[in-house]
Amino acid sequence: MASGVRGHVFSPYTLYIILYSMLIPERAPKSASNFAPTIASNAGGMNERIRRLRSQSVEAEPSISIERALITTGFYKSNDGKYSVPVMRALNFLEICKHKTIYIGEDELIVGERGPRP
Repeated sequence: MASGVRGHVFSPYTLYIILYSMLIPERAPKSASNFAPTIASNAGGMNERIRRLRSQSVEAEPSISIERALITTGFYKSNDGKYSVPVMRALNFLEICKHKTIYIGEDELIVGERGPRP
C-alpha cells in the first residue's frame, strides 16, 4: 500500500485511477460528439424507421409459440438412443435451424429468432 494524502493509505489500483484521471483530459459533453442529433426530427437519436420498429416491439402483445417445442419433440422421438447426448443436442439444433420459421419484419436490418411475430 502506498502512503496517500494526509496519512490516508491507497491501494496501487486507487493510485492508478487517480493518476490516470489527472493525465486524461475530460471528455467533451455528448452534445459535442459527432453523433449528436442536429435536426429536431432526429431528437433522441431515432429516425422514423427506428421509431416504427420500437413502437411495433413495445405495442406487441406477448404470446408463446410452440413451434420450437414441436420440432424438438419430434426430433427426440425419432432419434431416441441413436447418438450420444452432445451429438443429439447438436443434431436437434440443426433440425430447429432447418425447420423453424424465421420472422423478418419490414425495415429490419438485423434479424434474429424472437418468434413468429415482433
